[in-house]
Amino acid sequence: MSGPLRLALAAMVATIAAAMSLSAVFASDGWVIPVVGAVVLVSGSCALIRWSPLPSLLEPLTAALAVLVWVTWLYARPESRLGVIPTGAAFSRLRVLAQSGGTDIRKLPPPVPTHQGLVLIAVLAVAGVALLVDLMTVTLRRSALAGLPLLATFTVCAATSRHGVSVFAFAAAAAGYLLLLFADSRERVSRWGSAMGAGNARPAPTRSAEHELSSAPASLGRRVGAAAIGISVIVPLAVPGMHSGFRGHGGGGPGNGNNSVTTIDPIVSVDRELASNLDAPVLSYQTTAQAPGYLRMTSLDNFSAGSFTASSLNAPISARVTNGLGVPAPSQHQFTTTVSVANNIAFRWLPMPTTATSVSVPGDWRYDQTTATTFSASDTTQGLHYSVVSSPDLPKPAQLAHAPAAIDGAPAADLAHPNIDPQVRTLTNQVTAGANSRYDAALDIQRYLTSSRFTYKLDPPVAPGNEDALAFFLLHSRAGFCQQYSTAMAVMARLVGIPSRVAVGFTAGTQQQNGTWLVTTHDAHAWPELYFPNYGWLAFEPTPRGDGQAVTPSYARAVPNQAGAKSGSTPPSTAPDSTQTPGANLGNHREDGSSGGAGANGSAGKGGSVFGDTLWLLALAIIVVLLLAPAGSRQLTRRRRLLQLHGVHAPPSVAWAELRDSAIDAGAPWSDGASPRQAATALAGWLGAALDVSEPLARLTHAEEVDRYAEHPAGAPASLPADLRALRGALRRRRDRRQGVRALLLPPSTLGRFNARWSRIAQTLDDVRPTRRRIVFRHRSS
Repeated sequence: MSGPLRLALAAMVATIAAAMSLSAVFASDGWVIPVVGAVVLVSGSCALIRWSPLPSLLEPLTAALAVLVWVTWLYARPESRLGVIPTGAAFSRLRVLAQSGGTDIRKLPPPVPTHQGLVLIAVLAVAGVALLVDLMTVTLRRSALAGLPLLATFTVCAATSRHGVSVFAFAAAAAGYLLLLFADSRERVSRWGSAMGAGNARPAPTRSAEHELSSAPASLGRRVGAAAIGISVIVPLAVPGMHSGFRGHGGGGPGNGNNSVTTIDPIVSVDRELASNLDAPVLSYQTTAQAPGYLRMTSLDNFSAGSFTASSLNAPISARVTNGLGVPAPSQHQFTTTVSVANNIAFRWLPMPTTATSVSVPGDWRYDQTTATTFSASDTTQGLHYSVVSSPDLPKPAQLAHAPAAIDGAPAADLAHPNIDPQVRTLTNQVTAGANSRYDAALDIQRYLTSSRFTYKLDPPVAPGNEDALAFFLLHSRAGFCQQYSTAMAVMARLVGIPSRVAVGFTAGTQQQNGTWLVTTHDAHAWPELYFPNYGWLAFEPTPRGDGQAVTPSYARAVPNQAGAKSGSTPPSTAPDSTQTPGANLGNHREDGSSGGAGANGSAGKGGSVFGDTLWLLALAIIVVLLLAPAGSRQLTRRRRLLQLHGVHAPPSVAWAELRDSAIDAGAPWSDGASPRQAATALAGWLGAALDVSEPLARLTHAEEVDRYAEHPAGAPASLPADLRALRGALRRRRDRRQGVRALLLPPSTLGRFNARWSRIAQTLDDVRPTRRRIVFRHRSS
């Protein structure tokens, strides 16, 4: 087998090994054959071009054609000629699939199903990586640099997956890269021919001691390999929002400051748990309420790209739940709920009954009034036991029907509805055409979504191409689960002027024989919350869930347009009754009437995550320190030497070392292997017209020679500091502006010293390797 073919095979294996990280992204193995086939075709097409007399510039073109034929045969066979020759219809089919895959990437949480569009994107991406690795390894002979696209493949999968990639995938990727380096090293060494055997005049076979001494490429490969593998593990741990390369649970920070926590989108968690076939216990609780309601974790109020996302949670130390929630009870009825979370469930949000007034929980948990969320940056719910006191908030339908029309206390972001399909606006206007109030409009929307037009389905169809997902759900498929229904009602409510958001948590669960309630992963739920002046945020239930877990609140069961009509009575007062505290429900309406919402006028919208900002500032400070380190080191070294020269019995070697560094920084020729007189001659020739320094240079050179070679050195002359000062001035005058800036910011003398130290460290690491036995085949006479 020829050397280039051996390298091509190694590059192919390394790419396939790195692609095994996709097992953390996809829910099944339907991607394996398409991706592996693309890698094989790319490597094979490039090998054919190298074997033929055609120029190597055609390798990317032939690889692209091979991948095009492959994806055409996989996904557009009916629209192509002979199943592999793409036509216009085939290109259209592939484009639609790619657009569908892009939509799935934005909407679906990993692990994602092996939809054709998603697999098509994976095939194209890995094929591009295979082409880069092949070109760097075989054509450019830069196998060490080929680790960069391989590392990118692994890192993207590790960052995208919720729990990172498996240990097997990591080991496969690392082994593939090391195999690539070994093949390249073997190819370089084999160019020198076979090694000679020992103890026999007959040459030994090639395998005898072929790699007993490490070549420079092998050393470079080991260094870059160790760096790449280390980065693949460290980077996901150091970058905020990324996960480690191994499966497991992460920790948090100390939690004594204004920490916020960046976690997986809660709506993504609900999506995954409902779609999972595993019905695992999440928590159990006991409550004094006869009919417990939902357990709420947090809310999503940012609407963009067709979906709701969570805002950053920020709470100072004073917002710890041990200091109280600051939420008045909206009614005289209070219930106590004691919760025990499973040992394998780790949330950053605390599941609580709605309208909680106090919480007793160990750890650093803080309450965000804007979103009515109890969260922690350092603790999780894993194995947690806590109790919550809550008060039901159940206003009368007549009161809501006559609520003030002015929107007070709701963040402006909760009314935002960018890029809504015009057909959705038209549908909303039709559904709420007969509403006399915002409350009536909310009931109209809820009644429309729970009608027989819609179907509850855990695996709803995905909107094709670039079609808007919300419009596809409302106008075409009319099938989905709580995520689609809560999003639809929240958006339609905003279109008629009702502030809205999506709450995420769990339904009440199932009551056990011992009186406790059990909540499992299939009880994960999302529902809309609508804001009404004087009454705050109220939950509605538009999801037609058929298992009896979805419960519509009593105030949301009224008939639209009749909620406020009472025969023989005057319209009720717009003020709440004595049991209702305005804006107290869910604890997110502040007593001073300000919103404080993220993205509006609150601190979250202005300051963002303090914890995240601190990390970025720390990273920026580290970068600045690293950039200034060479200049600072050079300045400190020069100051130390000058102080030595003004002392008693200063050795001439100090002045000579400073002259050396100054000459190198100025761009003058200097060789550390030359004698002082040779170095001075070269420096004098470079200075040229600066004849005023010939005498200082001669005195300094003579002093260095005497100090080096004399049996009894006489010491440094008194003129040594002045001579050095004159020479440094001449060097500054001789260099140009670019060299001056480089000498100030990135002095070559200091950088060279850093490189020398790093080379010694790397060489030490290269020397620490197992001793390989020398294999010698001796000729045995018959």
